[in-house]
Amino acid sequence: MTITKIIARPRPLTFLLALTGFFAQAVTAQQLDTSVTIERFPVGSYPVALGFDGENVWVTSSFDNTVTKLRASDGANLGTFNLGGASYGVAFDGTNLWFTNGLTDTVTELRPSDGAILGNFPVGQNPYDCIFDGTSIWVSNSLDGTLTKLRPSDGTNLGTFSLGDDVFRLASDGANVWAVDQRDQLVFKVRASDGMIRGRFKTDDTPYAIMFDGSHIWISNYYTYTLTELRPGDGTVLGTFPSGRSNPSDLAFDGSDVWVASGTSAVTRLSVDGSGAHKSYLITGLPTRLLFDGSAIWAACFNSADVAKISRSQP
Repeated sequence: MTITKIIARPRPLTFLLALTGFFAQAVTAQQLDTSVTIERFPVGSYPVALGFDGENVWVTSSFDNTVTKLRASDGANLGTFNLGGASYGVAFDGTNLWFTNGLTDTVTELRPSDGAILGNFPVGQNPYDCIFDGTSIWVSNSLDGTLTKLRPSDGTNLGTFSLGDDVFRLASDGANVWAVDQRDQLVFKVRASDGMIRGRFKTDDTPYAIMFDGSHIWISNYYTYTLTELRPGDGTVLGTFPSGRSNPSDLAFDGSDVWVASGTSAVTRLSVDGSGAHKSYLITGLPTRLLFDGSAIWAACFNSADVAKISRSQP
């Protein structure tokens, strides 16, 4: 099947819905690693974002505007809570969880113990992703191209910083916030203390997800099926690597390997030692987000109303 590239930039919901039909191709048995255990746990309709509070995995559902709390150790469902809107970004500040809400241009603060909503705080237009940098909550506002910085203790707005046309996914290296600008195909480095732009770096075609592995910045490039590795200090490209599958949509790091969600209903584990070795794990549904909980990888399966847990108990 030939697919013509007609979309200038992926959009969160409509684009993912289209993918469910486009990328239904099979992954051959020779490409798959079956040495690990994959468990599946039901959540709400069309799960899209994942968060971790140290004990539980939180899964947002884009069609019913809820978040489901799963115990990480065994996947037990500990509750489903209404967010009042679809959330595509989750952050944990060490005490409470934060969720973006593009319908109301707010972020919602939630208490993990009982799911109580502690507040809704205005940000920019169509907030998409959010992260905690160790001190503040940062929110990407995709329609107005800004970042909003919030104080976790009370949601006070500490600043709004203009970047580009289409600020999308975020990562933090502790001192800086890194933001993907899909329209201009750039990655911004922003100093967390004052929001000053410290660099603009070009990547491959259509940067999508971004991640910090403790040493380097990784970006998935949606249309070239590659990953770009950057040195955080100066943005130097250290390498561009095949992602292992088509349309890499999210990244996670388990302390040794990079994990990639793709448009082929598979999650791929890539070696970062330069060998190019990779193993793939076939899961039902389109994986959109990944999360590492310290012992296992979790994948939100957008069109299957569940999440997959990939056990690392075996090599």
